[in-house]
Amino acid sequence: MPTTAVTSLERVVEAAAAIVRAQARKRATLELHLGVKARVAADPTRVSQIVVNLLINAMEEIAPGAPQENLIKVTTFTSGRTGGVSILEGGPGFVRADAAEARQATPGGRGLSLDVVRELARTARGEIKIERTRGGTLFVVELPLVA
Repeated sequence: MPTTAVTSLERVVEAAAAIVRAQARKRATLELHLGVKARVAADPTRVSQIVVNLLINAMEEIAPGAPQENLIKVTTFTSGRTGGVSILEGGPGFVRADAAEARQATPGGRGLSLDVVRELARTARGEIKIERTRGGTLFVVELPLVA
């Protein structure tokens, strides 16, 4: 039986943000709130794939040209037996959040479809929630904390 890796969530989120930061600058301010030190039982590569792709999907919903007017806020947290990351996209909202459209990758885009991201989270015994808000779209990924 394979051993589950222990991942520092804030380190993985910081590294994932570094991957997309240059692209994000054209569309939004990328704001990180990594004060919570969460160690989750998940493969760091898979967690990074989840975060990078949610950041790319969030970025692609914001038109380039006015980054000072848009915000992508990334926050690490713990809740009960889970650790997680929330990504709030402060643009017009993730218009493909409905199930039928979420199955498709953004045409010409770089992000994975949300179904693929959901499967990555499930493989790590976690889950992803997507909620439309007045301020855009909120993506929340929760993974089991290390005991």
